[in-house]
Amino acid sequence: MGEEDAPRVEGLDQVPTPGHTPGHQSLLVHTRQGRVVLAGQSFQTASDYARVRLAHELRHAGHDVPPDADTPPWMDLVEAFDPWRVLFAHDVASWERGPGVPSAS
Repeated sequence: MGEEDAPRVEGLDQVPTPGHTPGHQSLLVHTRQGRVVLAGQSFQTASDYARVRLAHELRHAGHDVPPDADTPPWMDLVEAFDPWRVLFAHDVASWERGPGVPSAS
């Protein structure tokens, strides 16, 4: 069954997050508190995700970011959902949204 064949469930979205495996997907859960991403193995740990997400946020706020601070192409898609929490398969820690990075202007 391909992604286009998967039945839709209200309150859940599949988000392609390839990396660990080419077809990896994360599950976005809409809760009363906000959106939660079950990120599986998109990153090994919450701290790995936090490091990459910070570089992504700094870049979008207009700050200079070192060229080795690569972010996966799907990060914009995940961030468009504005998740408040992200959980990972191999880490008991989770990432939670903080106050954000001020603009570089």
